Amino acid sequence: MFLLTYSWGEGHYRGYYELHLNHHNATAYYYGYPDIQTRNSNEHLSAVFTVQSGANAIQRPIGGGIVGFGSLKNGKSNNHTL
Repeated sequence: MFLLTYSWGEGHYRGYYELHLNHHNATAYYYGYPDIQTRNSNEHLSAVFTVQSGANAIQRPIGGGIVGFGSLKNGKSNNHTL
């Protein structure tokens, strides 16, 4: 049986990932937009995911245990308002 653990979820904002690669790790930054109907620069950093070199899983705790938006399993969410 395959068990999937859901560690971070953010279903309100649409956004994009920015992937940074180097010899030591791979880091993905998720940026979300509160309003996608108009052109604006109100993006915010929602979460950061890191995979260390040689590892095959996201480093725990995700985002150091704190995310800007969304829900984090066993962590804290700041849920800022813009």
